[in-house]
Amino acid sequence: MKKFTKICLILAAVMGVTGGVLFAVGIAMGADWKSVQYAAVDLDLPWGHYDNGKVSSGDFNDSKKELDTEAVEEREYSPEEVSALHIDVKKAYVSIVNTKENNIRVKLYSKEDVVEYDRTDRELKIERETDHAQKHPIRIEIPEGMTLEEADISVGGGILELESLEAGELDISVGAGTVTVTQGLKASDCSIETGAGTMEIAFLDAVRTQMECGMGTIDAVLAENVDAYFMQADCGVGTVTVGAESHSGIASFTRGNTNAARNMEIECGMGTVNVLFHDSESEL
Repeated sequence: MKKFTKICLILAAVMGVTGGVLFAVGIAMGADWKSVQYAAVDLDLPWGHYDNGKVSSGDFNDSKKELDTEAVEEREYSPEEVSALHIDVKKAYVSIVNTKENNIRVKLYSKEDVVEYDRTDRELKIERETDHAQKHPIRIEIPEGMTLEEADISVGGGILELESLEAGELDISVGAGTVTVTQGLKASDCSIETGAGTMEIAFLDAVRTQMECGMGTIDAVLAENVDAYFMQADCGVGTVTVGAESHSGIASFTRGNTNAARNMEIECGMGTVNVLFHDSESEL
């Protein structure tokens, strides 16, 4: 990590403490919790509360139940028609599952959702263009064993539950939301990024991986043993744990042979990154 970056992180920590003091002063001067919640809405934080039919983060449980109902709209594409998948939502419950069916199926439960398909580039884009959370989920069914050339998924303050996904280039990011991968990710180039959210990956099989963690948490189990990786890590004021080795506070370290078959770079600000290897007996 560059010296300038470390200085910025230290300043951010100091300003965070100062912000907490100012927050307490504001409450003492008459601000109430509801005003704080509405401010959280504007800042895209997951605990912002909505009235008039809009939702809070706890209402995503209702989104899961809605998956059992009839979708407002369904789109279907053959694997040959889609080489790239792009998903961009600010607040939504997104479910990506594997299917034994032959085609990709997109199920939409809200008229707010936009699906665009570029036949020339074979790109499928799914967006929710509202700034506010919606109760309605998005479901994508992908045939088992299908490999995309590119997949880019961003869920902001929402929730992504994903079974497994394989792509040449894979990019998954979350702001203040949650990402759970129950089976695994496979890619040549993989980028994992979280702001203040959490990400849990049951199995990560990637040749080149970049992890960036701001104030959130990333937990991942890697596909190979420790000898298969060359790892570089920079830590601000957070914690990075690789196998049995843990580093806290401002630190930089490397691990493994530079000629290893796989490469991983970890950048951790004020959050927590936990990485285990497939032959480890420990559990996240």
